[in-house]
Amino acid sequence: MGWNDTGLDLATRDFVNLELNLLRGVHTERVIFGPNGQWPAVNGSSAALTNCGLRMVIDVPEPTTRWRMGFQNFNQGNLVAANALTGKGIKVGRHVRTGGNRTGNFVASSAVSLVSSDFTIPGDGSYYLTSWFTDPTEQLDGEHILAVGYTQESSTAVINSVGECWQWATSTSALDDTVTTSGTLRANTPLGWYIEYETFTARNQYLFLGDSIMEGITGLVGTSTSTIRGIPMGRTWPRRWADQMGCLASVSAMAGFQASVWNNALLDPYLWDRYNLATTDYKALIVHHGTNDINTGDSLATLKASYVNMIEKAFTKMGKRVPLILVTLLPRTGFDATKNGIRRNFNAWLHELPLGAVACMDPTLDFQLGTSLANQDSNAVSMYTDGIHPSYQGLESLRKLAATTIPLA
Repeated sequence: MGWNDTGLDLATRDFVNLELNLLRGVHTERVIFGPNGQWPAVNGSSAALTNCGLRMVIDVPEPTTRWRMGFQNFNQGNLVAANALTGKGIKVGRHVRTGGNRTGNFVASSAVSLVSSDFTIPGDGSYYLTSWFTDPTEQLDGEHILAVGYTQESSTAVINSVGECWQWATSTSALDDTVTTSGTLRANTPLGWYIEYETFTARNQYLFLGDSIMEGITGLVGTSTSTIRGIPMGRTWPRRWADQMGCLASVSAMAGFQASVWNNALLDPYLWDRYNLATTDYKALIVHHGTNDINTGDSLATLKASYVNMIEKAFTKMGKRVPLILVTLLPRTGFDATKNGIRRNFNAWLHELPLGAVACMDPTLDFQLGTSLANQDSNAVSMYTDGIHPSYQGLESLRKLAATTIPLA
């Protein structure tokens, strides 16, 4: 028997639907999606630009009920201002794939103009925030192309953030949904951006804290930066794990940042506050941090102190403790005997499950050359793109291990 046969009025039907959804655990989740910010020390800067058009692939696992975007041009790593940019428009539409490959192009007649007038993308560390997009025709569901354009008065380099994009020499080209050629595929994106969306879902959400291993630097198998390739932000291993397990993931991760940086209150607006920690019911906290602390010369004691302070800060901002999963540090090209010793001792400490952790996710067996002491500090080449970051194969290994390690609520 269908709803039309029940004899119930519409208000009663809506009430019954709501009660059924509550019984199924359906609720509203607010999720943060995108790279964490711009920093030239890791991602570099683009060539000098006066006019730029960008397209990025946006992939969300559940239909949105409303969403908005934030844009900035700011050296987040050094907290240094950059030029303000003039936004020239924002458009979204379905993404065309050819032979399974991403193209950066719109499905014909699917594009919707979200912002058609000029707007200011600030360079002082604040964000231009769009209004909430609430119209059903504007919602995200699956894989979309997001197009944005900007100009600036002086020809100045723009710092990159992590993540694949297609770039055009003019904003009008990227924003013209009929244009299907001439965009340059890039491994990173000359702009700071993120999406905040809400979805009505039965999925639970998990918070990831990390560095470039979580944020999404990856590529072909290799030993240098020449093999690094960009991926959409929805294809990072935490989000791939979430897709597989029927969950949602918000990822506060920044390439090149140390655990100690998360304790710098000046960076709270970017690393903590926009993740709505006090109001989001995150079911667990998954942490990968420490390799950059070791690389910059921190001792084991200093690293442990920074790590503990960062995690306790997360729980304080959440207003509660949630299940904690710790991820060990991978072998890394360039570490000497002292740094490798710190890494191994730190990993051994993580296996003790400090801070009340419920699990330790240990990918080192897959990423090290062998189990002997001599091989524990050497890379399994096929798992790396540049001796530091996981290759595509390495990302898949991390996803699989997460699926057997992270307990679900």
